[in-house]
Amino acid sequence: ENSIDFKKFRTIDIVQNTEDFPEEIIAHSIRVHSVSRKEDENGYWSLDETKVCIFCAKQVLKQNENKLKHSLFMEEWHSALPYGIQPNQTMLSGYFIGIYEKRVGENIWSIFEESKLSLNPKERFKTLFQRKDEWNMEEITPYLKTLIKNGYKVDKLLLRNARMVRNKDNDGNEHRTYISRNAKRNR
Repeated sequence: ENSIDFKKFRTIDIVQNTEDFPEEIIAHSIRVHSVSRKEDENGYWSLDETKVCIFCAKQVLKQNENKLKHSLFMEEWHSALPYGIQPNQTMLSGYFIGIYEKRVGENIWSIFEESKLSLNPKERFKTLFQRKDEWNMEEITPYLKTLIKNGYKVDKLLLRNARMVRNKDNDGNEHRTYISRNAKRNR
């Protein structure tokens, strides 16, 4: 595994280096996680690092009952990846959610996929706010991706389905968060 270049390899390279899975499963996994669904003109494949990272992150969480502290999740995620693939936390947006828990003192990660949410905006926002009380723009936008592709505008979705709250940090910088239209906000 360490000697294989995941940006340019042949299926036979993987098959010869593992006895864990049948050749058909290996070939299918390569197709699903590659940059292109077929090999290039010379018979080489190239894995899509983001797809591989998302797959490995899902496996880590599924093995841990879909809940894992940030520090453990990052450690296990890094070690689950093939040699040479470097993950970063931005790959997780729209697939996983980290929610801060005071009693643990860090985020708890779980699978929360945008593609599994309702296509009905009202239902989607209801699910989002059931999962997490407050969202910033960077956090919520990946969960609106399908609605945006279907012609909705982010600003209008948020205006109709959420309430914006402005907060100032210790330095006086304003931060906007979005909460449920029905939420009661303590100040």
